[in-house]
Amino acid sequence: MKRKLLGCVAALMLAAGLAQAQPFGPPPFPPPYPYPPPPPPPWMQYPPPRPYYPPPPPYPYAYGPMAPRYPYPPYAAPAPASAEPARTAEPPVAAAPKEAPAAAAVAGPAVADLVEQERGPCLRYWLTPEYLLWVANPGHTPPLVTTGPPGTPFAGSLGVPGTTTLFGGNINYPALSGLRLSLGGWIDPERKFAVEAQGFVLEQGVVNYSNAANLAGSPVLAVPYFNVSTGAPGQFTISNPNGPQGLFPGLATLGNVFVTSTSLLYGGEFNGYYNLFRTRGLSVDALGGFRYLGLQEALTMNTTGNIPFLGVTDTTSDRFATTNNFFGGQIGLKGTYQWKSLFVSGVIKCAVGVNNESVNVAGNTTIAGAGATSGTFAGGVLTQPSNIGQQIKNSFGVVPQAQLKIGYECTSYMRLFVGYDFLFWEGVARPGDQIDTNINPTQSHAAGGTGVLVGPTNPAPMFNRTNYFVQGFSAGIEFRY
Repeated sequence: MKRKLLGCVAALMLAAGLAQAQPFGPPPFPPPYPYPPPPPPPWMQYPPPRPYYPPPPPYPYAYGPMAPRYPYPPYAAPAPASAEPARTAEPPVAAAPKEAPAAAAVAGPAVADLVEQERGPCLRYWLTPEYLLWVANPGHTPPLVTTGPPGTPFAGSLGVPGTTTLFGGNINYPALSGLRLSLGGWIDPERKFAVEAQGFVLEQGVVNYSNAANLAGSPVLAVPYFNVSTGAPGQFTISNPNGPQGLFPGLATLGNVFVTSTSLLYGGEFNGYYNLFRTRGLSVDALGGFRYLGLQEALTMNTTGNIPFLGVTDTTSDRFATTNNFFGGQIGLKGTYQWKSLFVSGVIKCAVGVNNESVNVAGNTTIAGAGATSGTFAGGVLTQPSNIGQQIKNSFGVVPQAQLKIGYECTSYMRLFVGYDFLFWEGVARPGDQIDTNINPTQSHAAGGTGVLVGPTNPAPMFNRTNYFVQGFSAGIEFRY
């Protein structure tokens, strides 16, 4: 009995020692089940646990380029258990930490790209040639060529009964064709800042007038003026059946007259644009920059007279020319609204700066024949040594302009349009306003004077200013890229 008890105690101690010597954890090999292990209870099978998905990024990422919406792969159902039990149980490998998405992907595309997303690629540059058809306001001159009834003394003088003005008053230029070219582009990806250069030129407007007498000296042609020496109206006779001044019946004076008036307008500007706001169809920009305008005009009158009974021929030339240059800064607004393929745009701007004005007066008289002192002398009829020369002055100038365009977008890269423009220029010098019709004939060889001034100094140099404007239509094509 005692031996059996000691044997049991020894067996228990041996079993405890063997148990203490075993490693902690599952056995290295699973028990050899003759069939697959039983599935877990139903409450442990469904629903399977799902990972956390963060919410999608806010606008405008949702409208930008497509990117993975979730930073983690979607849940995949576990593969069915193999019929053959695994031999080893390897410890799970820790997953590498996920990198945060790039800032650019979170931020999404630039705001400017959203504007063009529905209509095509982002277009940043433009080239716009335009055809212009503009009309300028008329110039003005005093009466330059008159006529009157033959046989009337001093026919053609203002105030004499029957005197009619043949040329003078308003000078209406025809519609003028021109070309305008614009080149510009946005200088930043968001299209907030842009620059544009623009220039235009109109064809030279020309108005001509001519008249000539027949061999009998008819019709009467004269250049009227006011004689400051006598204080009465006078005239320079070009042709008259009754001779100079109409005082020599039967001794005809033959002659002709040719008057030309020209006008040329051109300009350019360089502007910067800043986008104030832009929505799906509407865009408003502020502009500011530099503007230049140039206007060159001239009025020329040439006469030729022949006095057969004296054997004298005289030729006169009078020229009044003006040049105006404007230099200044300008500001304005530009708005564009687009609905599908149709668009309308408008620009209003105003430039303030300096007008540089030049008035140039020139003239001469050429006399040939045995009955007079031959030669070429300074001064014609309305130009004399007292007013011949050049004057240059500077004055304050304002140039506002308004534009309206309506067009159709053929493709994302080309648009057609028609438009209307109105341009106003304050304070310009025009040639017809520089004519002084008060004449002292003592210094005029054409009027029979000696060339030596006696009495009042007339004609006097004039420097008058007036307003100028042009308006008209345009048609063009805009290329964008």
